[in-house]
Amino acid sequence: MALVVYYFTRLKKTLTNLNVSVFGAKYNSQRTQNSLFLKIWFELKLKVDNPTDRQVMVNETLLDFYISGKKVGEVRNFDKLTINPKTYSYLVIPTYMETLSIFSLVSNFLEAVRSGTPLKIGVKGSINLEGNMAKIDEVVNLDTKPIQSGLTFLQNIFKR
Repeated sequence: MALVVYYFTRLKKTLTNLNVSVFGAKYNSQRTQNSLFLKIWFELKLKVDNPTDRQVMVNETLLDFYISGKKVGEVRNFDKLTINPKTYSYLVIPTYMETLSIFSLVSNFLEAVRSGTPLKIGVKGSINLEGNMAKIDEVVNLDTKPIQSGLTFLQNIFKR
């Protein structure tokens, strides 16, 4: 019995040593254009660092996205990812924000696109690591220059 308790105590400690962080976000112009700009698609890249001596499996990712404190999107991803001991791996999650939810923040969104400055997106949520949840609460910059060219593309369509 003591061995079982020791194993699960060590497992819990191992899983709490894992580090999950947002590594970056990249705009996906093709998927955005295919959705007729009703959704702004991007790929969120998470880095999962495993400093332990044990292989770990990511089972599920639950994330919400915020701009200026307002929720504008969410994703639930069930892609599995195995991370070997003392290494790290990246989890790339395709996701989107509803354009209408962003347009409710028109001044922030349009100013970022117009000026070409990155759009700051809050990312909050958790990653299921073999039954233990690793929390994420970070801000990631989404480059708006590709969005700018996408909007120019859309304007040209309506000019015809």
